[in-house]
Amino acid sequence: NITMIGELDGQSSDRCMAIKTALEAGGISVQVVDNINVMMWEKFLGFACNATIASLTRSRAGVIARTIDGARFVSEVIGECAKVVTALGYPPLPAFNTAGIVAGVFSQPDSTYGPSLLIDMEEGRPTEGEHTVGDLAGRAVKAGISAPLLTAARCNLQAYEINRSNPK
Repeated sequence: NITMIGELDGQSSDRCMAIKTALEAGGISVQVVDNINVMMWEKFLGFACNATIASLTRSRAGVIARTIDGARFVSEVIGECAKVVTALGYPPLPAFNTAGIVAGVFSQPDSTYGPSLLIDMEEGRPTEGEHTVGDLAGRAVKAGISAPLLTAARCNLQAYEINRSNPK
């Protein structure tokens, strides 16, 4: 739960300091960073991994951890997503260890964690799938990168939305 803000041009600004002051007055810890684009891609990478894993399995972290191939599947999703964001110019930051965090979340057999996308699917609501997994899958295609897991997740999410919108 790290809240980071910053200007897109990387410059320090009075605006960011005013936002930081206001949020901290409300009890929210905030860091002003000079590389907000990198930080946003790091967060996007983590969410895309979580959403891809959960949408393809339609399962929460603990269930995936208890499967024979769960750890390998999680690793392959992380690798594929990291390959795409790296090709786009935003390689994962070792200091944040996004891959390790995602792998750790999906390695806990008693975990009930599920990303918001999965919870929306469980409850029959629209998802942000096209804006997240779909976006990264589309960027992979444009960059000429093979991303079969992202493609499968996007297809799955699109089918979910079609089925949700057209009940039998």
